Amino acid sequence: QFLAGKLVDSIVGFNSWIPRKEAKTSRLAELEKAGVLADTLPLLERLAREAPRDVEISTRLAEEYLKRGHVEKYIAERTRIAETANLSREAVCSIYNRIADLELHAEHYDQALLYLKAIVTKYPETSEAANAEKRIEMIASNTAVESSLSPNHE
Repeated sequence: QFLAGKLVDSIVGFNSWIPRKEAKTSRLAELEKAGVLADTLPLLERLAREAPRDVEISTRLAEEYLKRGHVEKYIAERTRIAETANLSREAVCSIYNRIADLELHAEHYDQALLYLKAIVTKYPETSEAANAEKRIEMIASNTAVESSLSPNHE
């Protein structure tokens, strides 16, 4: 009887006066919807300055940097948001692992190790720390092998 009454009310429109909860939209989503956001770097940089803890804007800005080949700016932006926003452990570790990957790709082994060690220090005794420790060991063993194979090694 209750279910039938609800069904009739919704069909006839008796519940139409109840305000609907609208999904919370970010400023970035509003700009995209309005067609204002052309994904330009200056606009994203301005939005990031205006809302420095907005993870969505920061992520878009960092990805734009990376798309344009500005790896250092990508790293700086992702590090900034990881350290200032209220992110989950998984999100911070994901950011640090991605940065470590980029540093490894550029053969900046010391920098990659710093980000992996940050995971171990910040989140000890977690699965993320265990994975970071494994990666640290792999990098250390690979760089030791590479250095022993280099022509300058005596």
